[in-house]
Amino acid sequence: MSFFHKQWRGITCVMFGGVAAGLSGTADSSIDIPDRARTEQIVSACSGVWNSWNPQDSFSNDLPRTALLGNGDVGIVSGGRGMEKTYLISKSDFWSCGNLKGKFSADKRYKTQPLPIGGVTIRPVAESSALAETKSFHEKLDIWKACLETELTGMSGESVSMKAWMAATENVLIVELKSPEAMDLEIDVWCKADQECFPADVGTDENAGAVSRWTFNGAPENPASWRSQAVLAPSVVHAGLPDHWKNKSEATVSRIVRLQPGQSSWLVVAIGGGGQTYGHDGRLKGWDPWVKARELLGLVRNEAGVASLLKSHADWWREYWAVSSIDLSPSDEETALAERYYYGAQYLMGSGIRNGKLAPGLFGVWHTTDTPNWSSDYHLNYNFIASFYGTASSNRCDLLMPAAEAMLAMEREGMERAANQIELQRINREYVNSRSALRKGIADAILYPVGIGPWGTVTDDSYHRELLNVSYSSWPIIQYYNYTLDRDFLARTYGFLKKCARLYEVWLERDEDGRCLLVAGYNEGSWAHNPAVELATVKMLLAFLIKASEELDMDAGKRSFWKDLLTRLPEQPVSEWKGKPVFSLAEREWKKNTWKQLDNPIPWDGNILPLDVILPAGELGYYSPAEQQQVGRNTIDAFGDGAWGQINNFPRIFYDAVQLRYPAEKILKHMAGVLKKQMGNNLAVRDGYHGLEKVGATAAINSMLVLKHKDVIKVFPNWPKDRNVAFSRLRVPGGFLVSAAYDGCRKTVVKLEITSLLGGRLTMACPWEYGTVVALDSSGKKLPIIESSEPEWNERTLSLPETRAGETYRFSSLP
Repeated sequence: MSFFHKQWRGITCVMFGGVAAGLSGTADSSIDIPDRARTEQIVSACSGVWNSWNPQDSFSNDLPRTALLGNGDVGIVSGGRGMEKTYLISKSDFWSCGNLKGKFSADKRYKTQPLPIGGVTIRPVAESSALAETKSFHEKLDIWKACLETELTGMSGESVSMKAWMAATENVLIVELKSPEAMDLEIDVWCKADQECFPADVGTDENAGAVSRWTFNGAPENPASWRSQAVLAPSVVHAGLPDHWKNKSEATVSRIVRLQPGQSSWLVVAIGGGGQTYGHDGRLKGWDPWVKARELLGLVRNEAGVASLLKSHADWWREYWAVSSIDLSPSDEETALAERYYYGAQYLMGSGIRNGKLAPGLFGVWHTTDTPNWSSDYHLNYNFIASFYGTASSNRCDLLMPAAEAMLAMEREGMERAANQIELQRINREYVNSRSALRKGIADAILYPVGIGPWGTVTDDSYHRELLNVSYSSWPIIQYYNYTLDRDFLARTYGFLKKCARLYEVWLERDEDGRCLLVAGYNEGSWAHNPAVELATVKMLLAFLIKASEELDMDAGKRSFWKDLLTRLPEQPVSEWKGKPVFSLAEREWKKNTWKQLDNPIPWDGNILPLDVILPAGELGYYSPAEQQQVGRNTIDAFGDGAWGQINNFPRIFYDAVQLRYPAEKILKHMAGVLKKQMGNNLAVRDGYHGLEKVGATAAINSMLVLKHKDVIKVFPNWPKDRNVAFSRLRVPGGFLVSAAYDGCRKTVVKLEITSLLGGRLTMACPWEYGTVVALDSSGKKLPIIESSEPEWNERTLSLPETRAGETYRFSSLP
């Protein structure tokens, strides 16, 4: 028997044979629902640290490797070389306008795509070269404070420290500059100016001391087209010299800052503009970018203004972290990595997504080149919505709104496409021409291509023989309602969802018995009967529309039709693989001019598509029949160990496994294996292709701690029985916030609280095997509990028939 000690975050665990024999704390004292102080301790320990780096890591066509700051609209990427420090600046709505129908011109620069704006570069004046080497370099990304701290020491011993914040509440970058000795720094504020079609300039007259960059309009005759302009306006507080900026080049303004020993000066850069600044006719739409930048700069003209904005920033992030939290009490490398990933992902969500701003594309708000892969767009056949998988269960439902708005903004274009026979033929000409119902297009329906951008634009005008881009990506709308029960939101989006379903009402084939057949691709470029992903998401859409029509008391006749249609759709395709039933990609595929059974139910690239029946579709889950769950586990096993690390699977496979009751120890083991290889110092999981979508696996960790399926809340449904864990205010559908703590030594739940935000019935699986369960409201009143059992698994359930909105209920077990 092996024996060793390991320490994680100062907690000593005695390990026997690789299994924790004594975990942190005792059941009565240290295992508790995390409060704000505990959350700060955990999050602060998840900092990113660099003692050296490659300057090229800042520049990437996907997600940069260096430290990232952001407020959901403006993104900051850490950069520099030697004693020269750079902050690269981009903006969520700084998009170039290509041909709005998506057929790009021969010049690839004219795509609809996001662009970087420019940046700030700071260097000691005494250095003879911007490439001067550092004697030491240290950088720390403090995600609790959303602050980047940099320490530079030159070869001759001179040193300078910088702290950077991208203000959470205003589009202002703040950099505190400090040195133990007197030092002159040269500061350049610049816009990228190496592309003729994306010009940059410096301000004149009242706009002096600022720079701007412009995007290109590739469709000037189209009234929906635009040009965007972004402005960077700098100022220095407590500089020791007058705040005078000189034009250094056609796109750079510069000045000298004199630091006094031990005293702070602050560089502030206001970011104005972005969006559809100018219409196709060149007329200004909304705020003048120069005026907006100057207005923002006025907020931080002095030390009091800087302090006020930094306080607002600190308050915003403090409240963000208080919304929910987890404490995995790391006792080994696996739980330590999972916790670090979790809070890093929450930080990236808070930095890269903001209600009221544009939805983030593939690489969030962090763009450092003019050629982002796939235009960093909203890729609708999984990548886009994966970024939002963990938002609602983390009690951050508002972060779903930008995704919903992006889908709604494309509605008019989608209707034109669905009604156009030529567009349908682009999916499969022979098939459309063979169906009389499709030859004139489908009225009152919606069809989206795979790649879209903001404001209803198209980036990748392809269908890949799939219709699913709308049904699949209706998930954020469905998810938002399920977690908030926001009736006004439901009423606003109901018509959109009806049009999504209308596409399939016409597209589906019916045999003489009325059974439905869905013909589409199971993966890009294929053609099949009842493809797994599309079939599952159509069921998701129809089931939600039935519920929505009941809630809104609308379309009773249509509701009956949807119910009937849902019953006539086939079961998810299942085939046999190595002697066991597994979920398959489709029932049959078109191959060599004939319909054939699939040679292999597993795609060549290991993409675990058949399990999209779980996420996003939600048709299969924790309380589904045991036989179906076994087929799901067989499917994971059939894909093999490589599936856990397949680059498309990360946001989905771990959540799928939790819902399928796959062994929790194996889930954590495989997650840790991926994180060890792919999680960088900036806490982003990066595989060379994908970006922000990797935050989606937070949904898996949340669901290991609490989930709700078939109206039953279950705490710690799939967590290792011998490991301590606690969480606060995770959210489940219906508007319930759950907080709980579990003692891995005694193998029991020691605390459980549920807050009802919206009222209604509360039903949970009993977390205690023995004893009498007591429920108390916030006044200490004991409440009657109805006991029953979950019908599929015969699990004991406890119900409060009616809860009060805003009330917290505490549950405990008495001997």
